[in-house]
Amino acid sequence: MAQAENPRRSTVAPLPLLIAAVAVVSALCLGAAQPDPEPEPPPASSGDEFLLDPRDEPEDEHRIALRSGVELEGVITRENALEVALRTGGTEAVVPRVQIAFIEPLAPVTDRYTARRRVIDASDSASMVLLAEWLRDRGAFFTAQQEVERALRVDPINGDARRLARWLRAQIGMMERARERDSRTDETPEGPAGGSGRFPLLSPSEVNLIRVWEIDLRDAPEVIVPRTVAEAFVETYAGLEGIPRDEAGRREFLQRPGLELLSLMFRLRARDFYGQVRVVRDPPALATFRRSVHRMLLNGCATNRCHGGAEAGRLRLATRSKNSDQTVYTNFYLLDNATLPDGTPLINYEDPERSPLLHFGLPREFSDHPHPRVVAPGTRARDWRPIYQNKEDPRFEEAVEWIRGMYSPRPEYGLAYELPGQDKTSEPVERRDR
Repeated sequence: MAQAENPRRSTVAPLPLLIAAVAVVSALCLGAAQPDPEPEPPPASSGDEFLLDPRDEPEDEHRIALRSGVELEGVITRENALEVALRTGGTEAVVPRVQIAFIEPLAPVTDRYTARRRVIDASDSASMVLLAEWLRDRGAFFTAQQEVERALRVDPINGDARRLARWLRAQIGMMERARERDSRTDETPEGPAGGSGRFPLLSPSEVNLIRVWEIDLRDAPEVIVPRTVAEAFVETYAGLEGIPRDEAGRREFLQRPGLELLSLMFRLRARDFYGQVRVVRDPPALATFRRSVHRMLLNGCATNRCHGGAEAGRLRLATRSKNSDQTVYTNFYLLDNATLPDGTPLINYEDPERSPLLHFGLPREFSDHPHPRVVAPGTRARDWRPIYQNKEDPRFEEAVEWIRGMYSPRPEYGLAYELPGQDKTSEPVERRDR
C-alpha cells in the first residue's frame, strides 16, 4: 500500500454535454431578448496555471487504439468483457474488445486546459473562443464562460463569442435549475432510513477533505494553500520546527509551493488546517476508483433492482449525477465504511484480493463471498450477473490496485455523515491511529 513520508493520522472532528436543438433555440431566444451584460472579471490565476472553475465536472477521457491503427478519443460510458462504448463527438461508438489494441487515459481536462491556455496571446480573441468551444465540448461550461468573457473584453463585437456566451448562459441556467431540483432529493439531510427516499451526499468541502487525507506526498495532485490560510498556519504554529522565526524567512515561506506547506502541516499534525487546503483533482488511487471501479459498480450494481434502489438493504449507492465529485466520493465513503452482517469490512486493505467487495463481482464458483441470488428460483427474471470473469480479469486486477494504492494506515476522516442503510447499532469500521 502507498505510504506517505509523514506521521499524520488520528481522529479529527464532468457533466455530460447535452446539446439539443431546444437548448440552442432557447439560448438564441434569450440572447435576442436581452443585451449582453458586462462580464465579470475572471478569477485570478496562480502564476502560469489556469485552473478549471470548481463548479465544472468534466468527465475523464480515454484514447482507444484499434488494431487497424485508428484511434478514438472520448468518454467511456460502459464496458464489459466483450465491448467498450465510447462517447465522442456527441455520438456513441461501440467497439468490440477483440479490435482494441490498448486503452489509455488522457491527461485530465484541467491539465490540457492549462497547456492550451498558456500559449494563447492576451489579444487573440479568436483562439480564446476556440478554447471555450473545446471546454464546452467537455462539459466545462463555467470555465468556457470565463474564456468567452476574456474574448469579449478583447473584441466586444466578436460574433462567435457573443453567440457562444448566450448559449452558455442558457445552458448554465438550466444546469443550475436542475441542480436545485436535485438538492431537494439527493443532497438533503434525510436519508433512506427515514423513509423519504432521499439520499444524502457528501458536501464539496467533505470531498476535498478526503482528498487531503488520501494524498501520498510522493505522487500528489496539485495542492493550493490560500495565502490567508498559510499566514494563519504560520501564526498558529510559530516557534515550532519548520516555521521560520524571522520576518524575511516567513515571507519566503509563504511563497513556497502548496504541497510543501501541506507536507509541513502533516508533520505538525495541523489537522484544523487540512480542510482549508484545496486539492485540485483526485489523488491517483481515487482517480482509479472513479475511472474504473465506480463506473462498473454503477453499471453493474447500482440499478433500481439492486444497490441503487430503495430495497438495497445494508448498502445503497448514490446514482444521481453519476460523474460528480459528490456522488463518486459518497459512494467511495459508503464502500470504505460498509461491513457484512458479521462485521467483516467490505474492503480488505490488508489483502485486497480477498475483499468481499471484489468477490461479490466474481462468478459464484470462483468467489469466497458468492453474490446472493437476486430473484427467486423458478422465475423468469434475470439473475445478477458477475462483473469480472475471474481473478485474472484486468478489471479485477485494476480494482485490486486501487485498494492497494489507498493511503495506509487507513485514516479516520472525522466526517459527520450518517451511512444510509447501515444498522445504527452496529460498530463502525475499526481504524488504526496514525
